[in-house]
Amino acid sequence: MEFLEGQTVGINLGTTFSTLAQVDENGSPVAIPNEDDEVETASLILLAESGHVVVGPNRRRAAMEDPKNVVECVKRHMGVNDFERTFDGHPITPECLSALILKKLRQDGEQRIGKIGNAVITVPYYFNDARRKATEDAGRIAGLNVIDIINEPTAATLTYAWHRGELGAGAADAKPRKVLVYDLGGGTFDVTVVQ
Repeated sequence: MEFLEGQTVGINLGTTFSTLAQVDENGSPVAIPNEDDEVETASLILLAESGHVVVGPNRRRAAMEDPKNVVECVKRHMGVNDFERTFDGHPITPECLSALILKKLRQDGEQRIGKIGNAVITVPYYFNDARRKATEDAGRIAGLNVIDIINEPTAATLTYAWHRGELGAGAADAKPRKVLVYDLGGGTFDVTVVQ
């Protein structure tokens, strides 16, 4: 794994909302607000007939558009061949659409923390190799060095353990235990047991 120049971030590329975060100087994860001062960016894309692309509009703005111009839940199509969409007369892939979301997160984050070069991106537990590769490709298209793709339940477990003081310095006394992780996210419902 090679790190490029710039900040390293974590990205939850969600089905309905996406978030960018970074570990602060105290070692705590902190969500980075977007240009609207929100920590979540809608995983929506408007492909307007005028040729303009708007990433992350609010739901009211999206509702005013012709539904055929709104792309949502693109994550569900990553790495599979069931997606047919054109824009401005050209076919467009789920990877390219996801890259637009990732690029928006990167650009908004760079306004707050400076150049972003590296990212860890979370994916659902059920993502196979093709879906993970498609997500990694989307990150590269967005100008990110994707250093890892991790499962969302793994990320949730690490966050939980971190907040309980069971990771990092002083956590050597923590005893192993089993945890049932519920992912009640906007687009998926996953249950995972971890130890």
